[in-house]
Formats: sequence, structure tokens, C-alpha cells
Amino acid sequence: MFPDYGRSIVNLVGSVEAAFGLRPLHDPLDALEPESLRGRSVVALLVMDGLGAELLDAHAASAPFLQAHRHSVISSVYPSTTAAAVTSLLSGMTPLEHGALGWSLYLKELGRYVDFLPFRDSVSGALLGRRESGMERILSIKNVFERLAGAGAETFYIAPRFIVTDQFADESSEPARRLGYRSLEGMFRLLARVARGRARRSGALKRYVFCYAVEPDHTVHRNGTAGAKTASVIRRLDGLLERASRRLAGTGTTILVTADHGLVDTPVHLWLDEDPEAYRSLVMPPFPEKRFLSFHVKAHRRAAFPELMRRYGGEFLLLSREELLERGFLGRGNPHPKVDDFLGDFAALATGTSQMHTRIAGAGREEKRFVAHHAGLRRGEMLVPLVRIDA
Repeated sequence: MFPDYGRSIVNLVGSVEAAFGLRPLHDPLDALEPESLRGRSVVALLVMDGLGAELLDAHAASAPFLQAHRHSVISSVYPSTTAAAVTSLLSGMTPLEHGALGWSLYLKELGRYVDFLPFRDSVSGALLGRRESGMERILSIKNVFERLAGAGAETFYIAPRFIVTDQFADESSEPARRLGYRSLEGMFRLLARVARGRARRSGALKRYVFCYAVEPDHTVHRNGTAGAKTASVIRRLDGLLERASRRLAGTGTTILVTADHGLVDTPVHLWLDEDPEAYRSLVMPPFPEKRFLSFHVKAHRRAAFPELMRRYGGEFLLLSREELLERGFLGRGNPHPKVDDFLGDFAALATGTSQMHTRIAGAGREEKRFVAHHAGLRRGEMLVPLVRIDA
């Protein structure tokens, strides 16, 4: 399934911006009219990482509250991965515009691969200091909180404690008030506290709350889309959400629940560095994801490279850089300058059930072989739910 930038998570942000009286960067979502939010006191956008629409369907019995309030199904962005999609949800921009194309990005300014969200060296695992890395200079992420604050709204960013203090949060949530939690129960307590503590005035919207849950992504990666552990964490999220909504009854709060992406089971593991012909063609190891790979190819090998990659045709769609951009996989808008760096001569987009690895891990670090993954083009990765709860 290809991304639909007319009914995507970017358009969801557009609906929120328009409800606060802003001119959104992209058209509002047809399924969420901004007018329907304007009489509310608080709008909270709760992102459950990895809770794709198909995953929710598969565990419907474990999520009766979410299912009862399901509003529609919308598209993630591409690549369907946290770095790209959460940045879109925080900025209202497409990946083409914000440039955060995946987990591990080669930053020429630092001369190293960097895991984007924790901003750490991809090989050594060392966290990069703010002064050393200069993330604000390299990526310069613009966020929706700035625009909403300019419209007079109070803004809040709720995420795990290890996230709210990192450089990505500095760039993507300023000037929102940041609140960190240690557990999912703590996250929902913070959400309820912030919403119930709204300004005691009637009329226009007063508060916007962005709330990020690391589950069920963390569990599904390690246990797959089926099974008891996955069902259990979805049941836990459903119960906590229902209790939080009861606490918020009568406050004029609307909770919008969505996901950054879904996941699919990926039992096939391919190792590009074990394919001598293809690997010798590359200037550098591919990045940024296991199911979305950008290849920088040696000039004298570019003509032959598509034929070398044909052996992976059942698992990956190989596109030239030009095709990827012309077909709008990364969305619409003015390209971020770093997109030109991150996209190589070709890109491989997963259509099957494979992950493609390259051994660049440092000594003593094991390559992660997740049971389920994302960043590809399957429906399980690309479709996410939109749930609406009016308290």
C-alpha cells in the first residue's frame, strides 16, 4: 500500500491546527472536521507507537474500548517508521519537508551514522552531546507547538522520561511544557491531570496535549503481531485509556488516538554484506532502516546495480532516487536540504516479509533481529486507526 497524503497522519495534524484557528501546512483530514473540535476545551493527541489498524483488528477482543470509539482508518507517511512518522505528527510536515527519513542516518557534518531519535552513534552506541552534535543546526525541525502557542494555546508534550530530556525533544516540542513518565499508568495519570487542570474559561480551545506511548511497538517488535504478550499489552492500553476517559468526563476534552505506523511479522533475514557483487557496488553501507534502504552506489556500478538487486524483487521494490521522489512516496512540499544527502542513487522499499541487514555494528554489539518490523509498504505497516473519545 502506498502512502495517501490526502488522508494521512499529516492531515490529522492539519485538522488540529485548523481547529485552533491556524492555516495548516497541509489540508485537514476529511474524516475529522476542524469545526467538530472547536467547541472543546482540550484536544489531546495520543500516539500509541506501532498500533496499526490491522493489529488493532487482530486483537479486537483485547481492545473493546478502542474499537467502540474507532472513527476511521488513515495512512501513515513513508517510510512507515517512528522517526519519520512521529516527526510528521510533531511538525505537521511530510518526511520530504522535515527530512527525518529513518532511524539511522549518515550525517556528513559529524562523519558518522547516528540513531536519530536518541541521537547516538549507531556503531558505538555513545550518546552525542548537544554541543558536539549541533542537531538544531543540522536538521532544524519546526514544530506544531510553536504555531499553536502563537495562536494562544497552552501546549504540553508527554513522553517517557528518557525521551523528554533528549535533543529530539528540544527541537520538536519547544515551547511546550514537557512531562516525563516512568510507566504507562503514569502516562495516563499525566494526561488526565493536564486535561483536568485546564484554564477555567469557556469558549475557544485552550490546551493541546501531545502524548506518546512506546507501546505496543516495544512488545510487538520482540514477540510478533500475534500471541499472548501482544494481546496483553493492547488490553492494558485499552483499559488504561478507558479509565482515563472516565476521569475526564465533563471536562470538554477530546482524545484523538492514532499510531505512527503498524508492524508486520518479518521472519526472513537477508544480509547484504553476504552478497559480494551487490555490496562491492556500494560507497557506504545502506541506511536508514531494515525495510527502507538508501543505496549510494559507485558511479561505474550504477548501470548494473538494478540487475544485481533483481534477486530481491519478491521482497523489495527497487526505485531510483528520481522515481521515489517523482512518485511522491515522501510526500509533498519543499524538500528539506538533508533529503538530498540521505537519498542515494536507489532505494529499496519492502513489500514482502524480509529485513535486510548490513553488519556495521561495533565490537560486542549484536545485530537486532526483531520478530516484527516496519518501514515497508504492507498494509499492516501503512494503515493506522483514528480513534475519537469526547469526554
